[in-house]
Amino acid sequence: MADWQDSLSDLAHDLFNIEVNTIVARGITGRKMPSWPHALLDIASIYRRYLLGVVQLNLEPFEEPDADLAELSREPSTSNLDGGNGADPFVPKTDAITFSRLRHAAAWALHNPTRGAYPIDDDKREILFRIRRNSDQIKGMLEALAASPGGVNYGDVLGASRSQLSGQGAGGKPVTVPRLSSAYLVQIRKMWDIGTDRIVLQTVVQLDGDVINRVKPGFDNPETPLWRAHQKMVDFGTNQWKSIFELLAKLVGSAFKALFSR
Repeated sequence: MADWQDSLSDLAHDLFNIEVNTIVARGITGRKMPSWPHALLDIASIYRRYLLGVVQLNLEPFEEPDADLAELSREPSTSNLDGGNGADPFVPKTDAITFSRLRHAAAWALHNPTRGAYPIDDDKREILFRIRRNSDQIKGMLEALAASPGGVNYGDVLGASRSQLSGQGAGGKPVTVPRLSSAYLVQIRKMWDIGTDRIVLQTVVQLDGDVINRVKPGFDNPETPLWRAHQKMVDFGTNQWKSIFELLAKLVGSAFKALFSR
């Protein structure tokens, strides 16, 4: 009963606004989000590839999360993006250290935008802010799960690499993934969906009727197919929002009836 009430509360909180993003993607795989530990590893791998390949940042100096930001030199990385040649020792894991390291690297790049052969332009700055912010959130989430008293045991999935989660190590059995709160899952899904792609159009509709549009320079012509597609998705999203509100009202009404009819 408590789990059901918590889920209903999370759903109601998420309905305070809807957000519709139109994204320019480098590629589209069409795959669904995997279980949340694998999704976290996907996010870490995407951020790692961006820092190595696009920002050309050597991640080795960031192995120590408390290293001095001002003293680190930013040089083009010669690391293989997949780590296949052993030059990049960074193997993402579902732990706070992984995301602390990613956060630290993104923060350093933001503090040193003109250092090295690859200066940080506005598009890179936007993604680096996202990597820093999301890595902070995931780090806090993982620390909270590790410190959670009793209840669900997250020990088997925290601090695990991809091969450990998939059972490719000793024992050979994939790890059983424990449930995660819907609030955490919503955060992870959004980070996983957007990755390091560019958001060019965004509409946020608030419960009190406020509507906020954000538009990237160069995408401000409302007559383009991209704008029309975005508007259709806004219309679809608000219709879905209304339907979910109606369903939630029915669920709450049924719950009260069941409670007071005893």
